[in-house]
Amino acid sequence: MRSFHFQAAGVLTKFSEVRLKIEVHPELSALGLDKDSLKNHVLVWVRSNLPRLVVNDSAVPFLKASVLLKEKDDFVYGYLSIQIVRKVTIKINDEPVFGVVWQKGGIAISPLHEARVFVRESLDQLLTQFSAVWHRDNP
Repeated sequence: MRSFHFQAAGVLTKFSEVRLKIEVHPELSALGLDKDSLKNHVLVWVRSNLPRLVVNDSAVPFLKASVLLKEKDDFVYGYLSIQIVRKVTIKINDEPVFGVVWQKGGIAISPLHEARVFVRESLDQLLTQFSAVWHRDNP
């Protein structure tokens, strides 16, 4: 996966709870990559690896996992990412808005028969990178 990232320094400080959002292309459900299974995967990963980060459906900040892959010629290709979105204040007008404060993702391609494992392993890698930043900002 060819990757890119965005992060402002210290943006995950005092980040103690999160809501999960999953964005997945509908045609991937035939491969066992539907919204519910991916949400369960991310939920188990977060609770296992970040026990101090509470997953709460009413939390304002959210962790968004995007799996936007299409199938063509026995391959899947597209984009995978993890984003952290929380309220931020824009200094120009001092109004709170939601903004992406951390993002890691990239362009992905995988043989169709490996897509399910590939997506889950790719999400694990992206979540691990998020975890490192979260632990640094919340010692």
